[in-house]
Amino acid sequence: MGFAAVENPHGVIKAWIGGGGFEMQIAGDLQPSKARLGYYYCPGGEFLCG
Repeated sequence: MGFAAVENPHGVIKAWIGGGGFEMQIAGDLQPSKARLGYYYCPGGEFLCG
């Protein structure tokens, strides 16, 4: 799991996030990534669950 910030001059909205096409640079290589709004949540009540 990784965390990143995104920017869009037209605004970061749910439809834009859902459109996908995100990448993160890891050790110099671009890797396909998924973005979502909100917290990662486990049914057991723990946050930040992968």
